Amino acid sequence: MLIKKIAHLLISSIVLVSSLFTACKKSSDTVAADSFAKAMVVHADVNAPAIDFFIDGAKINKDSIVYGAYTPYTDVKITPNTKTQFKIGLTKLGTFLYSDSTTLTENTGITYYVVLDTLSKTPIVLVTSDDLSAPTAGNAKFRFIHLVSDAITYGFDVELVKPGGAVTPDASNNTFSNLRFKIPQTNFALKPVGSYDVLVKSSGTTNILARIPNITLAEGKIYTLVARGFIGKTNGFGATLVNNN
Repeated sequence: MLIKKIAHLLISSIVLVSSLFTACKKSSDTVAADSFAKAMVVHADVNAPAIDFFIDGAKINKDSIVYGAYTPYTDVKITPNTKTQFKIGLTKLGTFLYSDSTTLTENTGITYYVVLDTLSKTPIVLVTSDDLSAPTAGNAKFRFIHLVSDAITYGFDVELVKPGGAVTPDASNNTFSNLRFKIPQTNFALKPVGSYDVLVKSSGTTNILARIPNITLAEGKIYTLVARGFIGKTNGFGATLVNNN
């Protein structure tokens, strides 16, 4: 009888140890989920040729990126303790105009803007970190970046108005004030969903430099409106509405 009890205890102990070993093995074999950031490039240099975007040596765009165009966000896998290399190349010349290595943060975006610096007469790159957290219900998130190359010495005020018709600019309704050339507006503004005309004014005045018509903001979406080109030239001013999500 005693022998049977001892045998039973031994069998029970073996089963318990085996179960614990299996549980520990399963726990140690669990693979952590991959984490990702997002990256894109916007071509806003009116004088630059088409460009290509490379992440860790791999070209992201299928077709060359021309002035006024941008790539959608690309998911970039984050490797712990490793920087990601980004390069922007000139398609026809086969040379790079920009290269950097960056430590990425999960669930955030990074955007590279190619812009003409009229002082150096060469394309330069502005980099922004993009907050991709969702807007509150009934709203979109909206940001404006001033990359107009013949307006580098003064700022822009930005007002959103109902589409069409005459308007009387009102500084109290400015969404952004005194935005400077190549200095990113880091914060997105919350705007009710709907369609707007965007008035670009010389900072501190009611002088409308440009009116960008019929910008539609959808619920839950995030947008960056990029002003580019030249204010002082016929048909020189342009704008790109970037969808950030």
